[in-house]
Amino acid sequence: MTGETKMYQIGELAKACGINHDTLRFYEKNALLTPSHRSESGYRLYTEKDKEILQFILRAKSVGFTLAEIRELLSIEIDKANNACADVKVLVDTKLSEVEKNSLN
Repeated sequence: MTGETKMYQIGELAKACGINHDTLRFYEKNALLTPSHRSESGYRLYTEKDKEILQFILRAKSVGFTLAEIRELLSIEIDKANNACADVKVLVDTKLSEVEKNSLN
C-alpha cells in the first residue's frame, strides 16, 4: 500500500469531520468543495487535501465567516499566483472587526 492515498467516500469524510453527508453535499452545491475523484460506480471520492479543506470550512464557519467569505478565502488559496497574503489579511481583519463590533452590541 506504499504510495497509495487515503480516499474517503462521502459518508466517511462527513463522519471523520463530525458532520452529516447532507452538509457536505451543501458545501459542494455552494462551490466550497469538490470531490477530487469519482469511483467507477460514480461514488464521490475525497482525498486528505479535501478533508483539510472541509476542516478549514468548518473552522471558518465556527468563527463567523459566511459561505461567500469562505469561498473567497479558498479562491485566494487556489489562485496564489494572483493573490498575496495581504489579501487574506484584509479579509480576516475585516471579519475580526465585524465580530468584535457585534460582540459589543
